Amino acid sequence: MVQPLPHLLKALDEESMDVIIGFKEKDTRKTSASYREICQVPLVCVCSPESPLARKSQVTVQDLQEEKLVLNNPIQLPTELIHFQNDLLNGRSPWDFYFCEAPESVLTLVEAGYGISLLPSLLLPPDGRLIHLPVDGGPVFSYGLYFKDMLNNPVLKEFIHLLRQTDLSQL
Repeated sequence: MVQPLPHLLKALDEESMDVIIGFKEKDTRKTSASYREICQVPLVCVCSPESPLARKSQVTVQDLQEEKLVLNNPIQLPTELIHFQNDLLNGRSPWDFYFCEAPESVLTLVEAGYGISLLPSLLLPPDGRLIHLPVDGGPVFSYGLYFKDMLNNPVLKEFIHLLRQTDLSQL
């Protein structure tokens, strides 16, 4: 199970971890950790090639409200995405959405035609079996590193330098 960010930040403050890689959260006031962005990650709609949305170049919130949704466990998502998904779920029947424990499970259900999903593009493999569409007006997430003390940790400093030079879209 993935730990929520507050638990990981506590481990960082206690110096049992040197770095956390993840999405930036707005409320990190209870930590002395610093944050350094590596990249911006857009939200995308993921659908099977057979979905009616697959013919579009981008999707709107209105398009999403008419589809069954396959959603990832909220504990693993950026808070901004949780709020976006909650807005889409508001007033819908429980039969209109599925929750999965991992992005891999989400992608399996989407590929099988159970619905569409909304994920940060960084979590998607570029395998070509699924369509990835930009979401008009959807959030863009900051992805980066939380760390406590880079000055006294040359290995961490070098790690951050190397990671910033990496093209994350190739991972």
